[in-house]
Amino acid sequence: MGVLFMGGLSKLQRDHRIHYRPKAGRVGAPMLGVIFGLGWAPWIGPTNSAVLLLSSAGSPSPVRGGILAFVYCLGLGLPFIFIALGFTNFTGAMSFFRKHQRLMMRLGGGLLILVGLLMVSGIWNLWVIELQTWFVNAVRLPI
Repeated sequence: MGVLFMGGLSKLQRDHRIHYRPKAGRVGAPMLGVIFGLGWAPWIGPTNSAVLLLSSAGSPSPVRGGILAFVYCLGLGLPFIFIALGFTNFTGAMSFFRKHQRLMMRLGGGLLILVGLLMVSGIWNLWVIELQTWFVNAVRLPI
């Protein structure tokens, strides 16, 4: 995958796009929301379930559950608000990535290859176990 990401095997990287553009209007916006929600359901559902389980574990306090749910919603929504507020700055940053697209592809492909080698060698698993142990023993959440 790293070699493909770096631009190798170019015959496998054909780009076919659909150029049909539906009319924008009042009907399209809710449909876009429904499709967006369906696409995000696999990520939102399990995470929201974990937050709700954490709020009921130990001392089932409605205040603790409310705080956890509120922070979860902030974490889910704030990136969209920040992107909307900084859209003009974001487009400037994206122009940097467009100018250096080949470099970004090479760096990303190199990182994929590195992580793959670490996983094959077993080092990645050791690092993950060490990180999990650190989180369990050293990190204390305020809630």
